[in-house]
Parts: sequence; C-alpha cells; structure tokens
Amino acid sequence: MGVRAVAGYRRRAPREQRWRGAPPCAPTYRVYLTLLAGLWLATLGQTIGQTPPQAQGIAVAIDYAPDHFAEQLSRLKELGVAQVVVRLTELPSPQRWQAMLEALAQSEREWWLWLANLPRTAGWVVLPERYRLRGNERGIYTLEIAGAMETLLALSPRDQPSLQGLSRLTLSGGRAVTAIGNSAESLLLLYPRLENALPDLWDGWDRYRDALMALLLIRKPDGRFRGWLVESGWEAQSAAALPESQRFAAEWQGFLQQRYGELTELERAWDIATLLHRFEHATRLIPLWHGERGLPLLVSLDALQKPMEVVPRHSRFWDDYHTFLSERWRILLSGLRQTLLTFTPAAEVIVVQPVLDPTDLPVPEGLSDPMLPTAVSLPARWRNAWRHFLILKGASSVILEWTGEPVERASLIQELAREIGAAWVVWHVRDTNSLPRDAWQTLQAVDARAARAEPPRLLYFPTSLWSATRIQEWRGRSGGSGRRRPRSTGC
Repeated sequence: MGVRAVAGYRRRAPREQRWRGAPPCAPTYRVYLTLLAGLWLATLGQTIGQTPPQAQGIAVAIDYAPDHFAEQLSRLKELGVAQVVVRLTELPSPQRWQAMLEALAQSEREWWLWLANLPRTAGWVVLPERYRLRGNERGIYTLEIAGAMETLLALSPRDQPSLQGLSRLTLSGGRAVTAIGNSAESLLLLYPRLENALPDLWDGWDRYRDALMALLLIRKPDGRFRGWLVESGWEAQSAAALPESQRFAAEWQGFLQQRYGELTELERAWDIATLLHRFEHATRLIPLWHGERGLPLLVSLDALQKPMEVVPRHSRFWDDYHTFLSERWRILLSGLRQTLLTFTPAAEVIVVQPVLDPTDLPVPEGLSDPMLPTAVSLPARWRNAWRHFLILKGASSVILEWTGEPVERASLIQELAREIGAAWVVWHVRDTNSLPRDAWQTLQAVDARAARAEPPRLLYFPTSLWSATRIQEWRGRSGGSGRRRPRSTGC
C-alpha cells in the first residue's frame, strides 16, 4: 500500500465561469507526490533500524539498600522477575558500588540503574496562588512552610493588587509567628526560600557528575545491563524558583547581556520604567507575580532598588528566565547522556518525569521535553484520577508505585498504561515482601496478552513501483473531463 502526499494550488477562474458544487476558493488541482512519500518512508525505515532496542515488558524497581540488597535480588529471582531497576537515592561509596554491580552481574537478570538523586539547590519560590493567607482582625499569623528557611511577606489589599508592605522573615523548622496588626481586608502573599527548591544546574551538578564518573572509572556496569533512568524533578514549583548562587547570577547576567546587548532593550522587554545602571542589578530582581496571580512588581532582595511596577502581560521576565533554564538543562542533560554512553555505549538513557498536576502552572516545554525517551512516574495518590493517564500519552515507559493493592486493580492500571502506548511498565516496590508471588504472576500474564496483540505496522512503499509513479491531475466538474471532483472542505 502506498502513501500519497497531497499538495494543492489555486488557479484563478475566468470571470464568466460560474462555480457549482465546491466554493470558488477550493483547489482546482491535486498533485499526488507518491515518489517523494516512498523515498521518505524508505529513509524513515533505515533510521528506525539504527535506533537501539526499546525497553519492553514489565520490570520491578527497588530502592538500593546496601544492608539487604542481596536478599532483595534473591526475592525478585524467586518471583520470576526478569528485569530489575535499582533506584539510587544517593551515590554509594566505591566499595558499595563495586559490591552492588557484582551482585547485579551475578543475578542473571536484566537490570537498570535509576539516578534519582540529581543535586538540588535552595531558591526563592514565586507561586502566589499557592502561598497565600487571608487577613484577619487580630493581625497575628502563624506561618508554616515545610522546608522554608525564610520568606518574603507582601501585604496587599484584597480587592486591588498593590503593595502595602514588604518584609523578610526568618523561619525555624519551617515555622514562624508574625504580628502585622489589623489586616482583615488584606491578603498576605508569601515567597519562601526553600531548601531543594530546584535542580542545581551549577556547582552541585559539577560535583555530582565528577562523583559519578569516579565510580564509573572504578567499575562500569556490565553483564546484562540495559540502561540508565535519569530523574528530572522539574515541576511547577521548581520552574518558579530562583536560586541565589553566585555562579547562577553570573550565567544569568551573561544570558541577558547576550540576548539584549543594551540595558534599554532589557528595560523595554521587562516593561521596567525605572532605569537600570548595570546588568548585574537585573539579576537581583525577583518578580512578585507568576501567571495571573501576585503583585505586578519586581523587587530587589538587597533593598538597593525600589520595587518596580510592570504590566505582567507585557513583561518578558518569565519568558527569559525559563528560556535560560531550559537551555542550561538541555546542555547539561546532553552532556550527562554523553558521559554515560561513553562508559556504557550499548545502554539506553531514559528521562523520568513526574506526572504534573493540571491545576498547577504548566512547566516550560524546554524543561518537560528534553528530546530523549521519557518515562512518566505515576505516584499512588493519582490512582483515583484516571483522567491523568491522558498525560502519559506519548511516553515510552510508565513507572507505577506498588502499594499492595488488589491484583485486579493493579493489572487494570498496567493494561491501561500499555493501551495508551507505554512499551515498558515498571512497578516501583518499596518492600519486595509486599509483592506476592501470585500477584506478580498475574501481572506477567496480563503483560503477555498485551505483547501478543498485533502492534501497528509500518508498510514501506515498494521500490519496484517507483518508476510507475506519475503526476495525476484531478479537474473539477466544470473542467469537462467527466471525473468526479473530490469533496472540498473549504479554504
């Protein structure tokens, strides 16, 4: 069966000609470029043939616990698990690294390593729709923000977004008490500085990469090693966090200088009426809005500049910042992939992304689409929200959390993930003893049925028919050819 690509163009009709049937804006000629379609499919077939084999079937992921790692592998072997994923929440010591690889090589299982401990750094989180409090008459507030070391507190009238006051509070154990006075008609917006707010794409990344390379130089994965899973960790909160490190500030400044060249261009792009004296001053600014919530202001943490009013829909601050993060993330992820493939050339590298809450702000495409095979991680708390499975469409793999639920429900979830298009389903098991043998056998049987289902096939255009192709002209009814004109759907 051939595939025909259609291209059309319009010829102006004589003035006296009356159109019947199709509207005058419909194309009068259809050109069928079968030859080009055949060449494209042949090239696509060669490209697909050169890609490494994709992970398929079902697997079990376990957290690496050095004290009873051998017992975990033995338990999985008894269950009949053919593929094992080892999740590393921290890089092991050189001795434990060698012992772990030796145990996996002798397990006679196909195995993967899941890097779930990419470095993170502190940052100021700008999510005013999440961190806010209603005012009260007493004006005494207890702030509780998990993981927060300090916070900016902005006071604004409830009916009109404007800045009545801005203060900086220190939290102890994520908790603080503050007294503002009568603020019943006000709204408190909080901008916390959180630990591990976003991935550390600067000093922390370099230290992590060097430590991983040191382990790979001691011993690289061998045996039936299949590949790497790299957990990205980007979600709405991390994409809305601004770090404070000096290296970040230097690279953020360099990005802005390269993009705009002159401070006047930056001021115009960010909709700043106040003059900036140096690009360095721009790197100290933090927005008090995100999306459609918050205050239309840029503030400086060092208090050297007054709050600057902007029109959020005209300001390109968040566009610039997300572009900067996306470019940095793509470069580092590509470098990490190249490093891993240098030591394990035949391995596959898959990026693990969390299922995003659709009620949150969207994550920028550059952070959520790293141009690598992706696996979507679906926590157990999302099990009742079936509509979130629609987000998994297009992912090559799905990671499901095992919580000891009835096997009928687990098999239904697994089958649904396979029907959506996931070729590989990984069950993340916290405790291997919580996975009964009969449950795993049922999951294997369900997966076997899915594997036997005939997948869609790509039919190539036969080479022998290339010489028989020709340009075919289709005329309308008014052309006099007597052929039936294809139905038009309008312009």
